[in-house]
Amino acid sequence: MASEKMLVHAPALPRHATNNDVLELFNRLPDLHAVAVVERDEPVALINRRSFMDRYALPYHRELFGKRPCLLFANASPVVIEKSMTVEQMAKLLASDDQRYLADGFVITENGKYAGLGTGENLVRAVTEVRIEAARYANPLTFLPGNIPISSHIARLVGNHAGFYACYVDLNHFKPFNDQYGYRQGDEVLKFAAAVLADVCDPMRDFLGHVGGDDFLILFQSDDWRERVLRAIHVFNEGAQRFYAPDDRLAGGIHGEDRRDNPTFFGFVTMAIGCVRVEPDSADGASLYNSEEIASLAALAKRRAKLEASGGERLRADRRGRKRGFAARATRRRRDRELKIKKARPPNAGDSGCLVVFTKRINRRNLLQLRVFTGACRGLFWLFLRYLTLLYNRPDPNTARPPLHGRLLRWRSLFATLRARPAYRSAPSRAL
Repeated sequence: MASEKMLVHAPALPRHATNNDVLELFNRLPDLHAVAVVERDEPVALINRRSFMDRYALPYHRELFGKRPCLLFANASPVVIEKSMTVEQMAKLLASDDQRYLADGFVITENGKYAGLGTGENLVRAVTEVRIEAARYANPLTFLPGNIPISSHIARLVGNHAGFYACYVDLNHFKPFNDQYGYRQGDEVLKFAAAVLADVCDPMRDFLGHVGGDDFLILFQSDDWRERVLRAIHVFNEGAQRFYAPDDRLAGGIHGEDRRDNPTFFGFVTMAIGCVRVEPDSADGASLYNSEEIASLAALAKRRAKLEASGGERLRADRRGRKRGFAARATRRRRDRELKIKKARPPNAGDSGCLVVFTKRINRRNLLQLRVFTGACRGLFWLFLRYLTLLYNRPDPNTARPPLHGRLLRWRSLFATLRARPAYRSAPSRAL
């Protein structure tokens, strides 16, 4: 956390300490800018060095107030920051009306207990560095964090053993819309999608990033994440229609060409979201999965959501409610074998949007099986290549040389012939 970098380990004084004790501490530690007053390890006041020395240096103040309680010259309502707070949360102090923390500093606590002090200069420096870093990797259109901040935030959540939902957001039929109306109108749709997603996120708990193009990623820690996602789908699907021309709105979409240049009718731009649940793991297993693996599973859920929204995975059912055909049986087996999907649709949206949630948890066992399977495939592929190499270079019983040696000799003679052929043709011309 950023507050850990700003933490200054400084001694504290008890509530019953006198002003002479404060003076002795400041004289012993000349670099100490302030001292905290604690009671049962909880901060209750803060004494600034400069203001204390200015008052104590007046005539007869040491004799009059030397044995008085130290709270006489202390700030009884100091700024207290929890050690687990982020820079975004601490940045709100810069906009607060009380600016005494710039000179007095602030108190840093850990679970409510005194941990140390912080200075206003370090806070301003930390906020500035975070803002510069965010602007460096932010998307220039939506000003949302890009891929590097997204990966860093996922790694931070996994490192802190925090549970969250990784929701990958994509827009259906955005490319035909962008080809029909131009990039300027397409940028307006992307900014509208970013505004809708930012409105449903809790800035204190959730994280919203722009992967690129029409892809977004939300890391939800809110308990009501499902209602937020469904509300975002509903609001975007209703509001995106205003970017179409009146004739296209009446027709229900636009005419265009698909990726194979075939004439196709495309509906309105809609939102599809795929979510993956990442459960908190133990301290010894948190390093078994990383941000790239979580983002890949979220992208897989997004592709399922796009297929559900377009009807690609919706299978017909007979009167008994069973799916028919070989494709249906294969789909059921694949779903049972890989990941169980629970689908939910927004109210009054019909087929205009879809949410797909991977209910199977990401844990150590699943990812360990995946890595073992990948390693086994690589080993078998290497053995197959080794077998082909030995089979191809097996010596000939007649010549006791591998076939590759004979081919090299033939290639060498062919190159020598080609190099000598131009000189052979030019000889008659010189004779004439």
